Amino acid sequence: MIILGLGNPGPQYGETRHNVGFLFLDYVRDRYLKTDEKQERDYSYFTGRIKGEALLFIKPQTFMNLSGRVIKSLKKGAVEPSDILVIYDDVALPFGKIRIRTSGSSGGHNGIQSIINALGGQENFVRIRIGVGGNRGDEQPLHDYVLEKFSNEEWGHLGEIFDLAWSALMTIMTQDVGAAMSRFNGKIIETESP
Repeated sequence: MIILGLGNPGPQYGETRHNVGFLFLDYVRDRYLKTDEKQERDYSYFTGRIKGEALLFIKPQTFMNLSGRVIKSLKKGAVEPSDILVIYDDVALPFGKIRIRTSGSSGGHNGIQSIINALGGQENFVRIRIGVGGNRGDEQPLHDYVLEKFSNEEWGHLGEIFDLAWSALMTIMTQDVGAAMSRFNGKIIETESP
């Protein structure tokens, strides 16, 4: 299984909402797998195992709009949609919530659209969407919002959100996607003080 976490390379993007896929993979690498990351031309990666199944965790290094290029770099294009799980930001979901889907359009997310294009238009791959919405002003352009850094308060909750997403990934790997959707699609991490 290939786990793609989406984001943009470079320190100026490191702590932005659009990079939540990269941030999640970094969290998993450091907290759960305790392994080193390696670099190829179009992506960085590390490996791990869940219940004996080998996993390849990948961060495309081609910028968000070209995320699908990594599909062509792997196995010379022999990657099937069923081999892929993508983790990325979703401004339509409130911060603190994740949602799992098994297919669908890009929803306007350029990284997802690039992956769909690289798969020849096929949309049937699993996604874990991590909510980054809720704090955008009415006048703020979407592009500016997703490229802003997380606030200190949001940053303080990311670990809980990533633990939730990791549990969802573990459920997908040890049970199935349906079980993960039933268990996690309604959950939300409370991020506001009472």
